[in-house]
Amino acid sequence: MPGGGCLTVRTEFAPDGQCVLSVSDTGTGIEPDAIDRIFEPFFTTKDATSGTGLGLAIVASVAKQHKGRLTVDSTPGKGTVFEVVLPLAQGEAHKERQAKPVLAVGGSETVLIAEDELAVRNLLSLVLRESGYRVIEAVDGDEAIRQFTDHKDVIDLAILDMVMPKKNGKEVYHDLAHMKPDLKALFMSGYTKDVVLEKGKIDERVDFIAKPLVPNELLKRVRRMLDRSD
Repeated sequence: MPGGGCLTVRTEFAPDGQCVLSVSDTGTGIEPDAIDRIFEPFFTTKDATSGTGLGLAIVASVAKQHKGRLTVDSTPGKGTVFEVVLPLAQGEAHKERQAKPVLAVGGSETVLIAEDELAVRNLLSLVLRESGYRVIEAVDGDEAIRQFTDHKDVIDLAILDMVMPKKNGKEVYHDLAHMKPDLKALFMSGYTKDVVLEKGKIDERVDFIAKPLVPNELLKRVRRMLDRSD
């Protein structure tokens, strides 16, 4: 909406027992040729310096993981509406949420975090530091390799985003493992494991956690990886 306008966020319950989250604007709209590809990973109408075109693909993936869907309706010059449709939780699921959570155990090891999204990186660092871990941060694949080169003797675990500028998580891990073959890694992504890892396969030194991240689950995975013996 380059000239301003109205952005509306609305939630409602559909008659078929689903919840609908809609985000609509009165902006310039989306051209038909872009609509056909809008949920593809890496597709973007921005220039090369403005982003990698992953946001909508990740939202669609998260919705699918929760048995929902993401749709779009747009008319050039008249605005756009996105809808996330999700099934409502049933009674048994509600009971499970009421159960007392098992709190994860922290530690004192050093963890390398490679994540280009500032908000996600800050959350990861905060959760780990408050649980006693030492954290080294990197904003992209190249910096992750530089940081690891400088601190490889003290880094016990690498947490790597699967999609980053310059080098992705798998490429980074390949380089780090050459320097430290017994390095353990935790891959993370908004896509499912089968999408980001070939046929979902991982070895004993690698694990996977899906975004959006839940702090207690993150801590459990980190502790489990660090305690795992090769």
